[in-house]
Amino acid sequence: MNNLSVSWDGLGLRGRLLAMIVLLLVLSGVVSHSVQLWREADDYRADLSHDMNHTMDLLEISLMEHAITGDFAAIQRALTLRAQYSLIAEIQWRDPSGVVVKAQAIKPETAAYPPWFHRLFGFNPSEQLRGVVVGERNYGVIAATFSSVPLENRLWREATSQLWQSSLGLALLMLVVYLLLGRWLKPLKSITAMGHHLLAGDYRGGIAGSSRFVPEIRDMARILDQAATEVGRLVLSLSEQRRAIDNAVVVIESDLKGIISYVNDKFCEVSGYSREEVIGHDHRFLNSGLHLREFFDGLWEDLRRGEVWHGEVCNRTKSGGLFWLLTTITPILGPDGKPLKYISVRVDITQRKLVEGVMSQQAQIINQTHDAVFSTDSKGTLVSWNRGAELLFGHDGDGAIGEPVQFIALPGEQERFYRQVFLGLIRSSGGALETRLAKKSGEPFDAYFSLSLLKDKEGMEIGVACYVTDISARKRMEHKLRESEMRLAKAQQMARLGNWEWEIATGEIQWSDEVYRIFGVDRDTPVTFDLFLSRVHPEDRELVEKSLTAALAREVNYNVDVRLFPAGGEVRFIHAEAEVEFDGGGKALRMFGTVQDITERKEIEQEIRASREQLRELSSHLQAAREEEKATIAREIHDELGGNLTALKMDIFWLARKLPPEMEAELEKTRSMADLVDTSVHAMRRIVTELRPTVLDDLGLLAAMCWQASEFTKRYGIQCKVVMHGEEIAVEGAYRIALFRIFQESLTNAARYSKADLVLVDVWREHDKIAMDIVDNGIGLPEDKAMDPTSHGLRGMMERARTLGGTLEVGSAPGEGVAISVRIPFPSRSQPMRSFQQEMRGGQHD
Repeated sequence: MNNLSVSWDGLGLRGRLLAMIVLLLVLSGVVSHSVQLWREADDYRADLSHDMNHTMDLLEISLMEHAITGDFAAIQRALTLRAQYSLIAEIQWRDPSGVVVKAQAIKPETAAYPPWFHRLFGFNPSEQLRGVVVGERNYGVIAATFSSVPLENRLWREATSQLWQSSLGLALLMLVVYLLLGRWLKPLKSITAMGHHLLAGDYRGGIAGSSRFVPEIRDMARILDQAATEVGRLVLSLSEQRRAIDNAVVVIESDLKGIISYVNDKFCEVSGYSREEVIGHDHRFLNSGLHLREFFDGLWEDLRRGEVWHGEVCNRTKSGGLFWLLTTITPILGPDGKPLKYISVRVDITQRKLVEGVMSQQAQIINQTHDAVFSTDSKGTLVSWNRGAELLFGHDGDGAIGEPVQFIALPGEQERFYRQVFLGLIRSSGGALETRLAKKSGEPFDAYFSLSLLKDKEGMEIGVACYVTDISARKRMEHKLRESEMRLAKAQQMARLGNWEWEIATGEIQWSDEVYRIFGVDRDTPVTFDLFLSRVHPEDRELVEKSLTAALAREVNYNVDVRLFPAGGEVRFIHAEAEVEFDGGGKALRMFGTVQDITERKEIEQEIRASREQLRELSSHLQAAREEEKATIAREIHDELGGNLTALKMDIFWLARKLPPEMEAELEKTRSMADLVDTSVHAMRRIVTELRPTVLDDLGLLAAMCWQASEFTKRYGIQCKVVMHGEEIAVEGAYRIALFRIFQESLTNAARYSKADLVLVDVWREHDKIAMDIVDNGIGLPEDKAMDPTSHGLRGMMERARTLGGTLEVGSAPGEGVAISVRIPFPSRSQPMRSFQQEMRGGQHD
């Protein structure tokens, strides 16, 4: 029950209405179907009763004749025939003499309904008895037991069929009701959502589609919408007022003892304290120490009398600094006219106080500065002239004041200076520029001329302040620097080499013009690390980041070759190098380096690699063609010459048999000819085997290597052992030929140069590669012999391995023999075959 209660509480209005409707419809359906079933059951009972009476009548008629004659066999047949009727379970004939004849249903129908259905709607027919009486004589009794299972099964099928139909109709009806409830109750969701918006501070109001709601919900939505609009307007007005006050002034509330109870955001901004640090504390912790005790005594005396106090107060910030507030403290009076609390409204005048102090200092600084500072009235007449102006221009103050400002211009340029420079800057509300002015002696010089407008409290222009400094030396340096930069830029353009500098702390990056050109970036574009990285090829960005990280960590120098994606251009290659400057604590300060466009070099390298690849492919093709040609020649020698030699030997034998014994010289000649033919056959077989060993094609790689090792031992007297680990590696075509030729060439080198007496060969499958190691115990090779351009044998073996995507490495040292290691990717279609060494009963062949 508790779970049911929780489930019901968790349902919404839509779910509860739907559940109640479903419950009512199910109950009404159950009652309706039960009443209908009971009615149909009554009909079936009447039909069963009628069928039982009719069946007994038929039995009485069919058995009467046989009962009179006492033909029990006929009675048995009649009963058996009638027992086939589906409603009969068992029939008995009871003769007065005590003879009983029975017949039962052959295949009685089984119940397809549950037990409770039989208890509610079952028929339970009683045993039927009928006596066979002719005249007044009783010939026997017919007893029949009837089964209601067929009729109850039929009633069960009808009930289940009606139930499924009703369930389907109920499901469709529930779907329609569910959709209608969703449509009718949807406005409540909108109203609820609007309530949540109001709680969240969203007072915009407005419920979409409220005109389509039912009248009661429509009125509710309209009232809620109006309330939301009004609340929003009031909240907006209050928030605007509060924001205006908070942005403008500091507000503090305190009790009669000076304990702070409220401060606004402006106070926290100015003082640096948070509300939690201030509320509940006395004002005294803000005391700057600049005011005397009498100052605060007078303040509290006015407040206790209920008077408003005005004045300037200096307080101390959380960080220890000072801030000035123009303060108005208002007592909030109670009904008895006595203060209840104090509200202080204060305006931050710290900047004004600072300006007043700064202005005093500036007056002293201006008079002591070595640069020229002077002012004019609104008409351009000089009214002040500092010591720096006297030194720069050579005019003393008395001689300058009262003169027009253009008297400092070059001779003949006074009018232009006044109209274009002086008035032009005034029209621009002040500014600065570089120009040429003249000293009292007439000597011209480059000057930085700055002008600012002077205004009164009402904002009216009352004059102009001017600042002039001599920049002649800087101009000369700039000219030399420009010339140097031009020469450097020209040299960088010719070398396609640019320089850059990165201030790590600020992130500022500077590029030379050539770097802009290499990266395809406009000269006015701000340079950032993201811009640099965006131009780097996506596949090279990780390399750049890792290299930079390593360089900044002092692990390695920054030295990379990467690809670029210049804007609107083709992919280019650059070589970048850089050094990092660190401070005394090991912190990276800046990074400076160079970038060189090496696209042409990379293209040349690519062409060289392509050329080498073409040569390698050509070499592979020539090797394949040579192997194919060898195989063809071997086959033709074997087929043509071998056949001819065999026929010739047979003819010699035939001729020897035909010669008489007394022709000994001729017979000796035939024997000599036969021996010569045998020698030729052996030579032919040797040549064919060297061209293309038939054992390589017929028995596989291991058998061919074992045969070659045996031949090698016989020919040179050097022991050779071949070991294949695991099952034999089944390879075909180029792989088998390449491995065999590498093995052959290794044995040839060992016989010619190594002076070895033992060669060991190991072959195995190493994951997805074919591995072969050939080691001898000879005198070894000199250090530079393995890569000697004249070592055609070793280079040929390397090319064979490289053609198949593999590698061949030669390891040797004088006096330590030679070790050749071959690794070739395993061909994907090759599968292991039965090992030849298994057939030879062992893994080693000498």
